Amino acid sequence: MHEKFERGIKWLLRGIAAVGIVISGFSFQAWYIGVGVAILILIVQQVFERTLFEYTAIHVAPMPTHYDRAQWAGVGFAFSESGQEPDIVGPAFEGRDYAEEILSLIRSWNYGRDEDPDDFVRLSFIIEDSESYSVYFYPASRRPSAKRFFDEYEAESKEGKHGKRLMRLSIAMTFCKSFPREGSLLPLFDWRNNSTGPFLFTTFFKSGDRFIPLVDGAILKFRYKHCGRSELTKIDHEFMHGGPPKMGKPKNHK
Repeated sequence: MHEKFERGIKWLLRGIAAVGIVISGFSFQAWYIGVGVAILILIVQQVFERTLFEYTAIHVAPMPTHYDRAQWAGVGFAFSESGQEPDIVGPAFEGRDYAEEILSLIRSWNYGRDEDPDDFVRLSFIIEDSESYSVYFYPASRRPSAKRFFDEYEAESKEGKHGKRLMRLSIAMTFCKSFPREGSLLPLFDWRNNSTGPFLFTTFFKSGDRFIPLVDGAILKFRYKHCGRSELTKIDHEFMHGGPPKMGKPKNHK
C-alpha cells in the first residue's frame, strides 16, 4: 500500500489491535493466556505497520522534444551488394532534421555507443494480418541507468523510509506505427538476417524520391523481434497493442 495512506492505516491497525487486546482480556479465564494473546496481537500489528507500506520512485528514459507522427513515412532498408557489409534498417522520416533528432534519441538509449550487444534499443516487426505489419522501437526497461537511479534513490531514502518497500516505476516512449506489407522489403531483410546478423539500425530521411540512411550515427545491432501478433505473450512489450492474442512464443533473431 502506498505511503500516502500510511497515517490512516496505522491508526486503523492500532485501533484493531487495541480492541483485540481488550477482547482477549475478557475472553480467557487464565490471565496469562490473555496476556499471551495480547502480545501476539501487538506483534502482528507491528509487523503489518512496518511492512505494509511502499513508496514510489519514477525513472524517465530520454524522450523526444516533440513527436510528429506525420513525419514517419515508412521503414527504410538498405542492402549490401557484396554481402560483406551489414544491412541497414530503420524508420524513414520526411525531413533530415527530424531524422537526426530521433537518431540522437535512439543513441542516447544506448548511451551513445556505436554497438548494442546488450539490446538496450529494442526493435520489433509484428505481423498484424495479411495486409499490414507494425514497427516498434523503444528503450529496454532494464538498463544500467535505471537500476543506478533506483539503487541511489533507495540508499538516500533509507533512513526516512525505514521498513518500507520501494516501488520502481519506469516511463519511456514506445515508437510504433503500422505499414502495408505489400511492396515491403521486410521479408527480404528477414531472410538475409535470419541468424546471419549483425545489422545497422538508424533513421532515414527523404531526398527527392529516395530515402537516405544516416550511416554515420547508425548502431550495430545483433537482435530484433519478428513474429505474428498472435504469437505474442503477456511478457512481450508489444502485447499491450492490438486485440487479444493467442498464447505462444515469439521468434527472436540474433
